[in-house]
Amino acid sequence: MSNLMIKKDSICFRNILMAFVFLTMTVMVTTVKAEDLTVYAALTEPVDVHNVKADYRVGHIRLRDSDLSFIENGDVVGKGHSISFVINHDKKTDIDTREFLVLVKLPEGTFWIKDVIEVPNKVVKANPVSKFSGEILGGTQGYQGISGTYESQLAPDGKALMSVYHIVRPK
Repeated sequence: MSNLMIKKDSICFRNILMAFVFLTMTVMVTTVKAEDLTVYAALTEPVDVHNVKADYRVGHIRLRDSDLSFIENGDVVGKGHSISFVINHDKKTDIDTREFLVLVKLPEGTFWIKDVIEVPNKVVKANPVSKFSGEILGGTQGYQGISGTYESQLAPDGKALMSVYHIVRPK
């Protein structure tokens, strides 16, 4: 009788454990929703902000505002606002390390992205062969609670920066 009781308890425990694992996996799989969003930012002239006009070294700040569209050369659907600043300058190679913070304002809401890239000193336009990536920090309205990553590169026509945002939304 006690062996039968142990078998019943073992089967019951195993079934409960399997149900728990299944429910946990289901919750883990269904708690996030991922999507890709492609945005084109028109290349505009930046505004350089620093104490000495000729100083593009550590601390140099650059601001840029861009019109955003969902297709290359498409209708304007939002605005991008970026600030970048030099956090390191390699005198031997004349390469700057710049940290970027970008605000992306679209019809669904606003989100922020961050990146650190290396660029030649005083570069203004995106390099046609360079690709860079960063992280999505979060957002408001329709983008509230998001996270994720992105990749950016010069669009084929050379007139915009094309970014693909890999957005992860909480469910």
